[in-house]
Amino acid sequence: MTEFLKQFAFTALPISLAAVMACGCQTYRVEYHKRPAYYREATMGGFEERVVLDDGTVLVYDMSDPRESGKRSTSAPRQEFKIREELEDGTIVLRALTPEHVIANTLECLENEEYRLLYDKMLSQHTRDEWKARGNSFEDFETFFAQHRGELMRALTRMYLGLSQVDTVIEHFDNGIIECRLAQRNAKSQSFTRIRMIREGYGLKLLTIR
Repeated sequence: MTEFLKQFAFTALPISLAAVMACGCQTYRVEYHKRPAYYREATMGGFEERVVLDDGTVLVYDMSDPRESGKRSTSAPRQEFKIREELEDGTIVLRALTPEHVIANTLECLENEEYRLLYDKMLSQHTRDEWKARGNSFEDFETFFAQHRGELMRALTRMYLGLSQVDTVIEHFDNGIIECRLAQRNAKSQSFTRIRMIREGYGLKLLTIR
């Protein structure tokens, strides 16, 4: 086994609400969730308020800001959003609401050689399931990332820096997938040129790097 995410073939997830509703006899579930106010600020308004999952479940998020209705509580402390947080018991929590967060968390895990943390906390459930279904283990995952650590860090660093310019192209797909890829002029010297992520739960998770 010499390659993992680089040649990992991802089949688009069938999560179109229209497709579900087209089957008149089918039913679907709608779940309502409330997000803290900092979600709007951290994503700069780019986080969907309505998401459809693989099984047809529709997630509707309430992102209303109490400040807009004059109901802001002066006693409630402001919640600080951290993409990486170490709890008192030593557990590390990774959070990602934007492509920048996914790339930054992945880079730090690579820098610290935290392959287990990357696998357990940042990798999407879809990718983990596909990886296991192919007969691979975490040890195979760790071996791949250890072998390609330098190449991955160079590519992801360039992608991260290019997000604020035109050196990294961001594309959104209807199935909840977001792709960041290096502009063609910068991709020629890189072994890895694009990263895909997917909305999972309240945030984004790493799908593929290739």
